[in-house]
Amino acid sequence: MKRWLLLLALLAGVAHAIAPDKLTLGKEPVVDQAAMLAPAETAALNQKLRTLHEAQVMQGAIVLIDNLNGMSDFDYGMAVFQRWQLGDRTRNDGLLILLSEKEHAIRIITGRGIEGDIPDAFAKKVINGMVPSFKQGRFAAGLNKGVDEIAARLQTDPAERLALAGHTDDAGHTADAFSETTGMLTFLLTFVGRLPAHPDAHCAAGAGRGRLLPHRPRPAAGSYHRPCRLHRRGLITRHLPRTHAREKRRGRLRR
Repeated sequence: MKRWLLLLALLAGVAHAIAPDKLTLGKEPVVDQAAMLAPAETAALNQKLRTLHEAQVMQGAIVLIDNLNGMSDFDYGMAVFQRWQLGDRTRNDGLLILLSEKEHAIRIITGRGIEGDIPDAFAKKVINGMVPSFKQGRFAAGLNKGVDEIAARLQTDPAERLALAGHTDDAGHTADAFSETTGMLTFLLTFVGRLPAHPDAHCAAGAGRGRLLPHRPRPAAGSYHRPCRLHRRGLITRHLPRTHAREKRRGRLRR
């Protein structure tokens, strides 16, 4: 019986998956395949994005999906962005916000015409501002906040923006106070991590692979776990309990 229930659950997940080439951008810029927004919320976001497009600020689109259909978030987002040809041909001002419910991930992709106005650090700030609303299930509030921040940035005079948040490097290029972006900007942040809860989660989840591991208190004194390869090679030490590091120095850990 359990096997049948598991099979039905898997089939239900597949049924909701949709390939990026099957997503259709109609007259409205918001595509809510995952039904995460109420009709009134979708209408308000559509109106906001249409107004920004008519004002030649950007041609933005929002895509909300159940899952990534087995693709990476980057490949999925790029496939949608390129298939829909977002952005004016001259200004290249396209912008896509992709939100995947199953993977709990959000990605922002911009056209080359506005990539310099939205550096990595600013994209991170925008996404961090949306995360609290997403965690509460208030997806419309988070998306509205993100769109408003991006629009305000694009409509701010570059000189004023530079004075507030950045600097000019020796070559005369404008750069953000934290980093400078090159090429098409993409930024990913998992806004709800589903990671193991045990103290050595970094070993089980794969330390050093780009996962965002939440801070956890050290294990009780006198306890330590069998280290992963990175620990044995000495590549990671700051996650080790003090007892673990001390025993390692004494050569008592099994290899």
